[in-house]
Amino acid sequence: MRTWYGVYRQKIELEDYNYICFNIKGKRKFYFEKEQFIGLIENIITKPEQVKYDKRKSYDNYIYQNHQGDWYIKRLGSHLLTHIKIV
Repeated sequence: MRTWYGVYRQKIELEDYNYICFNIKGKRKFYFEKEQFIGLIENIITKPEQVKYDKRKSYDNYIYQNHQGDWYIKRLGSHLLTHIKIV
């Protein structure tokens, strides 16, 4: 299973949000603290890539589930070479 979400970094930095919720209808909800999610962007994506997606105003996120039932972020703006396991 794979699903796509767009996250607007400027909006989450400016708005008074405490967390981001990815709701995979009928399957699962994943919650990230706002600072935790921004940290993923800043620690995983290169600065030039961050500028690119900030200009586009959206970080495309692909969340997928493998056959063993584990969930991962496969794309955070750009395709990730190492997927981020969601615990």
